Amino acid sequence: MRRLFWLGVGAVAGASGTIWAEHKVRARMEQLIHTTRERGWSAVGNAAVPGVLGVGLPVPGPGARAHFAVSVSSIMSRMPLARQRFIVDVMRHALAGVAIGQIFAGPHDSR
Repeated sequence: MRRLFWLGVGAVAGASGTIWAEHKVRARMEQLIHTTRERGWSAVGNAAVPGVLGVGLPVPGPGARAHFAVSVSSIMSRMPLARQRFIVDVMRHALAGVAIGQIFAGPHDSR
């Protein structure tokens, strides 16, 4: 099973050295992964930067496997659930016409 390993610096620092803290971080990550897979996008707040929330969307490549993701972050007061959903819809729309091959091909010569 593939796993997503992303933790905020505070979570790692707070978890260093204790089995209880490690269990809490692992449980939180499992919850985030489950929720992300269930709805197709992620939302994480107060992790890497206090007071900031980001929404992320996987970008599928060949075989529908995500090769990378895009995200948008803002201060939490500007990211209520309705705005999170709006931003995800905008990202999906923007990515709909982009083939994974175009992204990895690099810049195109316009001559």
